[in-house]
Amino acid sequence: MLGRTHSGPVAVPAASKVVYWDGSRIVDNDLAGISAPTAFSIYQDKLALAISAANELRIRSTSGWTTFTLAGFICSAYGNSMLEVGTYLYIASGTNLIHRFDGAAITLVRTVAGCDTANGWGVTSLALYQGLLHFGWNTAAALTRVGRHDPESTAANEWV
Repeated sequence: MLGRTHSGPVAVPAASKVVYWDGSRIVDNDLAGISAPTAFSIYQDKLALAISAANELRIRSTSGWTTFTLAGFICSAYGNSMLEVGTYLYIASGTNLIHRFDGAAITLVRTVAGCDTANGWGVTSLALYQGLLHFGWNTAAALTRVGRHDPESTAANEWV
């Protein structure tokens, strides 16, 4: 597409789609007619796609897309909002929730007290550090906090 110029602003589409490069060509409409994706990640060597507007997590395997839903499921639109840790995919909501996907279902695993739930700045990021899941979150007063999940710890100290 060398030599093409952009013709101006593009309107927000009524429906989105997934297009990918297979190594030799662009494959158009791999997944079409969807709400705008919130985030992408890798889970067990498969593409994971969150669509907050539809309460969906979609997983792309060689046979196609599989959709998993959970009422109230949302995913933060920040870059590192989904992270594979062991056999799970953890998902930061942007509110006070942390979800987990185990390959079969999405579950709510943590509600973080004191999060900003109105602006999308609650639990926004996930990182793996020294073998433990860490999560970044913000209070309603815009104070940034870091939390940790240690599944080997006692119940009182599992989420800190």
